[in-house]
Amino acid sequence: MAKLRIYNILNETDTIGIGNQVKIQGWVRTRRGNNAVAFIALNDGSCIHNLQVVADLNHFDEAILKKVTTGACIEVNGKLVESMGKGQTVEIQAEQIKLLGEADP
Repeated sequence: MAKLRIYNILNETDTIGIGNQVKIQGWVRTRRGNNAVAFIALNDGSCIHNLQVVADLNHFDEAILKKVTTGACIEVNGKLVESMGKGQTVEIQAEQIKLLGEADP
């Protein structure tokens, strides 16, 4: 699976297709959530907008997710879906998160 840029995902959603698998890399701008799900705002520098990544905490190693802090560099593989929240039209339902670089908390 080829890596996509956030700019392309946000501007070419019809071409990429809702429900298709995507891979992105970028830096964590923010991370919030609760005991069940994490919402990660990811930016790769291709545009000023972030892409929201939704991670079900039951599917990921807690030790890795604790290192996903502001400034960390990650790679996400997942499904592109329509967003149910306000502020964005699409988001990624994460299926795999790989930590590429940590950031000091």
